[in-house]
Amino acid sequence: MNLDEARSLLGVGPTASPEELKKAFRTRAAKTHPDVCKDPDAEDRFKKLGTAYEVLRTGDTRDPFAGAGPDLSSFIATVFKDFFSKQGTDQSRAWKVRAPAPTIRPIQLTVQEAYAGCEKEIVVPQLVRCKACSGSGQGEGEAKKGPCGYCVGVGTIRDPRLGVNLTCPTCNGDGDNSAFSACQTCFGRGNTWEEGKHKVRLAPGQLPGCHVAIGGTLVPVAVHLPPEWRNQGGTIQAPVQVTLLQALRGDPVEVTTAGGQISLSLVKGTRNGQVFRVAGKGLGGRDHMAVAVVHYPEDTGELIELLEKDESDGIQDSVPGTDG
Repeated sequence: MNLDEARSLLGVGPTASPEELKKAFRTRAAKTHPDVCKDPDAEDRFKKLGTAYEVLRTGDTRDPFAGAGPDLSSFIATVFKDFFSKQGTDQSRAWKVRAPAPTIRPIQLTVQEAYAGCEKEIVVPQLVRCKACSGSGQGEGEAKKGPCGYCVGVGTIRDPRLGVNLTCPTCNGDGDNSAFSACQTCFGRGNTWEEGKHKVRLAPGQLPGCHVAIGGTLVPVAVHLPPEWRNQGGTIQAPVQVTLLQALRGDPVEVTTAGGQISLSLVKGTRNGQVFRVAGKGLGGRDHMAVAVVHYPEDTGELIELLEKDESDGIQDSVPGTDG
């Protein structure tokens, strides 16, 4: 393959930089890789792209994969060796796999903290250089036969740019590595996760399920509501216990909201299930909806006693369905 043919396949010009060559190859390889493209000629097209990339990268127009054989895995490992090798270090060391990220713990808030805002000390995992091996991934002592530190013994690595699995270029797909004694702390990755503590000020009006950005990490927020409360996008619906006499008179009752205790004035003849809106006392600037739960006496005698208790106040006249 000559240089003009290679440039045509990758869609680059004569002055393309190494990074431009890589970008052009990745873009086209992502569309023609046999794991992605089901066309019968996908494998041949993918190999031609790899050949074009190597020709332009090295300037050598001879077949760069003459010794790779017909196996596609061998071809891919050869092509991607340049992508995964580290500049300025041992070229047999493959691209380092980032250690699997630990679970991010949510910020735990009471409903009052979510309403008013608060200061919290948050623990957020952060990726740091392994202290045991100073980031080299190399362990102490003689190299021993064991799982490959880069593919963790599976023989393949996932390329997030192409979305495909590639043969591990360190162990050539064997899953083990006798030429490298991996650090037993980071397992050859060169990095580990550690907990970083951050003091953050959370603004008022936090909603359940929202996220807060801390050090480039989105941390979820968990708001703990009383079990009888219901949250609907920040609007809180909660029961308020009312005696029959309070309901008949329209007495004020104490109501607990996210914004604290308030005195709620009922209307005379309040019915069971009647909803009272308390503006701005929900979460995120929404409202608190107090649902009256009226407790009726268990026997008729007690009901008559309540009705007669403050007859001079005109309770009976205010109750629908009663005769004055």
